[in-house]
Amino acid sequence: MENLFIPSIIAKNQAEYLERFNKISSCFDMIQLDIMDNKFVNNKSLMFDFPILKSKKYEAHLMIHNPLEWAKKNYMKVDILIAHVESFKTKKEIISFLNFVKLKKKKAGLALNSKTSVNSIKSFIPKFDLILLMTGCPGKDGTRFLHSSYKKIKRLRKISPEIIIEVDGGVNDKNIKKLKNSGANHFVIGSYFQECKNVSLNLNRLKKLVN
Repeated sequence: MENLFIPSIIAKNQAEYLERFNKISSCFDMIQLDIMDNKFVNNKSLMFDFPILKSKKYEAHLMIHNPLEWAKKNYMKVDILIAHVESFKTKKEIISFLNFVKLKKKKAGLALNSKTSVNSIKSFIPKFDLILLMTGCPGKDGTRFLHSSYKKIKRLRKISPEIIIEVDGGVNDKNIKKLKNSGANHFVIGSYFQECKNVSLNLNRLKKLVN
């Protein structure tokens, strides 16, 4: 299974978005856009009409109360839409989101906060293209990595050997090898790239650790 490194962007305005996009764009084909409504998480990000480059691929990590509403308005901008299971009130709402994303021929992901058990989404795992596990507190760059995540990743990998497991939160060169060995294969990385002097150098360091 391919290892994929995905830089994430949190931005409150156009200037911040362009600054963060320009810092990482030359090194990556896929970029994660962190969409936050200041309700589901205590932060606001990319709740404006941001520009995109058609030469790049994007996944939208929807940390918002109504992911289906956002998807209906913005699905054409991105390739993958990832919604939090905690943002849905019923299983029917999860299926409605999934069906809409598939209807538009996009990929669908389901995200879990650290306190949400893998068992709670067991029946949905085969229906989604990827499962995103939060390995830190959602909504902020530079969040503290949660060491309890390793056990959760192993549990998910045992349930589904085929599913893409994406991890997001505090991922860096200190934990990426153990994350990989636990079963993760997509790594969302924020501050480790945004706060470094040389993105390419840091990316190569991570590649050596997991390959």
